[in-house]
Amino acid sequence: MRYAAYGSNLHPLRLGKRLSSAQLITTGLLPGWSLCFHKRGGDKSAKCSILAGGGGVYCAIYEISTEDKLTLDRIEGVGFGYAEIILSIPEVGDCVSYVAEESHIDDSLLPYDWYHELVLIGARTHRFPGDYLKQIESKQTLRDPDSSRRAEMWNTVEMIKGDPMTTSRKSHWENVYTTKESVNVSWYQPVAAKSSELIRSTGVLPQAAILDVGGGASTLVDNLLDAGYRDLSVLDIASSAFTQARARLGAIANQVKWIESDVIEFEPSRSYAIWHDRAVFHFLTDAADRERYLDVLRKALQSQGHFLLATFGEEGPTRCSGLEVQRYSVEMLKELLEPDFRMRAYEIEEHQTPMGAAQQFLYSWWQAND
Repeated sequence: MRYAAYGSNLHPLRLGKRLSSAQLITTGLLPGWSLCFHKRGGDKSAKCSILAGGGGVYCAIYEISTEDKLTLDRIEGVGFGYAEIILSIPEVGDCVSYVAEESHIDDSLLPYDWYHELVLIGARTHRFPGDYLKQIESKQTLRDPDSSRRAEMWNTVEMIKGDPMTTSRKSHWENVYTTKESVNVSWYQPVAAKSSELIRSTGVLPQAAILDVGGGASTLVDNLLDAGYRDLSVLDIASSAFTQARARLGAIANQVKWIESDVIEFEPSRSYAIWHDRAVFHFLTDAADRERYLDVLRKALQSQGHFLLATFGEEGPTRCSGLEVQRYSVEMLKELLEPDFRMRAYEIEEHQTPMGAAQQFLYSWWQAND
């Protein structure tokens, strides 16, 4: 069965230590509800609940076994402050969850700092929207007076913070580009030949707006400047990648617009004739993140604009830069992109890394149907 977590069980590691069967499926938004810290816990502090009315509650959706559901009932205290509820979450379906019983609601209570931190870590790990995170961050907290419990729970918090899934995307990629030169990363290309060829194939004029997503230290921008393209933007989550690119380009770096942003949080202020992505999309292993990416793409791309995508192919690596990746076939991409986009061409390329390993890339050219 599916369980919708919205509070201290948001993080997979936290729930996994409680329920061995728990498997993260996706994330979802429960519209018309609000997140509250007003359920009176057994330790006399505030715990999370949800209340009808509001802008929506973001949830992590887990698959759990029937046996673990009984365990979760005991942990949550069904009949002793929490009641079971079935929530209907758009694009997910019905999920079991828990809501505070009226007899256990006390708006005067505050959460302990460790409990609040568990909720916040989970929300950040799932990359819930910034405004939603700020709402959680703004909640006042209390120091747990029970020193033994406080020490145990802060150890749990620190353990979760140390998990690779908890490390933010930005922290990961900043670390990559502060500890390695761009010529030493596995995706490095002295010349971005295939990407340059695809851009030429679109037939866009030199003054067309081109966005290179995840291209922080890529040499593609060098190639495009040499070819006479002048309206170039590069988006990357890591400012340290831009530092390397600017140093390489010298004065002509000022001809490029450098945009520091996580692509799934990017809010485009203009539209682009070409959206190029080599090796970002395959790092989005969560379905919700992929959908956010595609939402941004649809907003940013001009009518009949071109989407040039390079991902690991079916025989590509399963991990890159210490992270899991999603490999793709043409059929998988069609399932994701049609009917909003039509495929113009595709090609398999064997990329040779600086270390001499071969990586299979699937290059594809899509055009918006609007």
